[in-house]
Amino acid sequence: MMKKTEIDKLTDEQMLDQLREYYKEYEKLPRILDIKRGKNIAYRFGTWNKALSLALGEDKVTSRDVSDEQILSAIRELNDKLGRLPRLRESKYGSTARRRFGSWNNALERALGDDNVHVHHDYDRKKIVEGYKRLSKELGYAASSNDIVKDKRMPSLIYIRKEFGSIIDLANEAGISKEVVERWRDYKLQNWTPEELISGYKRLEKQLGRIPVSKDITDCKWLPKPHVFVRVFGSLTQMRDDYNLAKPNSGQSPISKKTLVRQVAEFYKEHGRFPLKREFASYSNNSIDVLLARFKTSSVYTVWEEIINDPYFKEIIEKR
Repeated sequence: MMKKTEIDKLTDEQMLDQLREYYKEYEKLPRILDIKRGKNIAYRFGTWNKALSLALGEDKVTSRDVSDEQILSAIRELNDKLGRLPRLRESKYGSTARRRFGSWNNALERALGDDNVHVHHDYDRKKIVEGYKRLSKELGYAASSNDIVKDKRMPSLIYIRKEFGSIIDLANEAGISKEVVERWRDYKLQNWTPEELISGYKRLEKQLGRIPVSKDITDCKWLPKPHVFVRVFGSLTQMRDDYNLAKPNSGQSPISKKTLVRQVAEFYKEHGRFPLKREFASYSNNSIDVLLARFKTSSVYTVWEEIINDPYFKEIIEKR
């Protein structure tokens, strides 16, 4: 009798979870080669597309039955929701629209009308500079890339960068110095001194009851984003070194494989699936690299396969 491989021991739902995790992490459909032993999954469900359909839903996998009007209607709804012209990758029918209408711009024109879609050749350098001046004056500061994207009167960033090189070059031509642009880019940074950042970090550590990682700082509503810490201190590790703050696993022996299995099992029990890389780092306070190193592999899916067959994992999952 042929011996079962590790992938054969996985249930259908566990296989489909791998596809869902990939889609959630990368926000695109996985190809068969993107998933470890994808061919086995395709064989289990008959075809790769069928596996994708079962995991993610028919609408995310194929758009063959979608009419032109449905595509155009979806573009209009997305335009209203965003308050600006949607990009191809933001629409669930983006690729289909491009194939169906010849280009994404053609689809936008069909959906929204020529008057509402920027035709870039109507913009000369002078008009763009005047538009940037006007926008900056309305905002009260040097307009950023995000401000330009949100303003329907301005051409796309791709066109601007092709014409000027960068937003800073455009600002310079509009009479706004590089220093002013950078000052507005870092306006959040100016409001935080190193001492205030350290104080906020310690407060978050006390609130969490553990050492905060980058994800915790990102999720914290009253702290600036991690890049501010990086700009001030160089890195979170450097900050901890300079201010004698506790480090993840400092003063402890290397984390055991059993502990990692327990952490994964607890997450699995709570969410019904394995964690994404960023979720594991936030949940266990250990980076995914620690997990991979402990299991001596470079593939997280190999780790999941080993863990799912671990008796300790099964014991935690089955425990009420």
